[in-house]
Amino acid sequence: MRSRWLAGTAAIVLAIPVVSACDKSDAPAHNASPPVTVSLPDKPMSAEAAAAVEKTVSALQAANATEAPAVLVGVWDPAKGFYTGVFGKSEAASAADTVRIGSITKTFVATLVLQLVAEGRLTLDGTVGQYVPELATRYPEVGSRTVEQLLSMRSGLPDYAAAVTGRIASEPALTSKAWTADELIKDALADGPVGPAGATPASYSNTNYIVLGEILEKVTGMSLPDLVSARLLKPLALNRTAYPPAGDTRLAAPASHGYVMAGGVGELTVAGGTFRAGTDVSDWTASWGGAAGIMSSTVGDLARWAATGFGSATLPESLRTARAKSVRLEHLGEYGLGLQKLGAWSGHMGGVPGWSTVALRNTTSGAIVVVAVDACCGDTSSVLPLRVVDALYPGTLSLT
Repeated sequence: MRSRWLAGTAAIVLAIPVVSACDKSDAPAHNASPPVTVSLPDKPMSAEAAAAVEKTVSALQAANATEAPAVLVGVWDPAKGFYTGVFGKSEAASAADTVRIGSITKTFVATLVLQLVAEGRLTLDGTVGQYVPELATRYPEVGSRTVEQLLSMRSGLPDYAAAVTGRIASEPALTSKAWTADELIKDALADGPVGPAGATPASYSNTNYIVLGEILEKVTGMSLPDLVSARLLKPLALNRTAYPPAGDTRLAAPASHGYVMAGGVGELTVAGGTFRAGTDVSDWTASWGGAAGIMSSTVGDLARWAATGFGSATLPESLRTARAKSVRLEHLGEYGLGLQKLGAWSGHMGGVPGWSTVALRNTTSGAIVVVAVDACCGDTSSVLPLRVVDALYPGTLSLT
């Protein structure tokens, strides 16, 4: 284990107005978001508390080392202070490294959608056909789905992810391909039947957020990279977080390398891939994730994002309340409007070839835990971030 303190991330109290000056908005002035305060514990954990974290995470990493070469961990606890560290044999890894965050991207996209709802430019019961009629014409099954159904994973749209990642793993030329939203939606509808809208339990599907990304671009007239940057990253000083253009496969330095280990090989081989365990996939495209999973960040930036309630602090109270309401998810926990609920914790998991991540905030204590494993996919590396949270705060995390 190598402990790294993150300069500039421990004590942050920012009063930042979330503005959208470069957004083509005609929303009335009273819809402007109030200042947002981002506050994290500013004292390092005591030696005793830090040692307890290190003992717990070291044991988990050592037990799963064949599937998790390195584990990056950050804990910000109002009662104990903050701690960051790296565990494992990846000597080049640092807690300050950029990693791909996969589906944590959804928390950013959902926040943007809800900001537009607050401004009266979208409604939760508005349909895809209202906002992107050309998309509804191409895919009538998509056109009747509402914004709320897409946000809450209750649209019934099938998921494209398994089929697309299997193709990427089996066709080397696709590892650098810039995927378009239209291609991903088309693949989703070809891969599985469309289910009923509004069903419970919710059914997790990345396709929902690809469609939401299309709505955002159509309504604002801005690209998603520009929109995320202007409305969230710059105002909230998330300087190490990025929504890259589809053709950009680079990670901002310093960055961790990401791998597909044996469990991930098995998972992607089932989907159509053929390659070796330990393959470095750091420069594989993340464009297939799009608005569902393309972004990158750091442990420290994700802690700051979590401290805003994953963007909820930029919303009026009525939408914060609506966002927090959740329904049962088919496989793990509950799902709100772009937020996973796992027992006392709210936030999101993320998985993309090369990385497994989780960023969670305890809604009772305010504690924040961010974990990034430099491997994905497979059961071990994908679930290990949650096991870290469960071990650090036993009895607070629901894994059923």
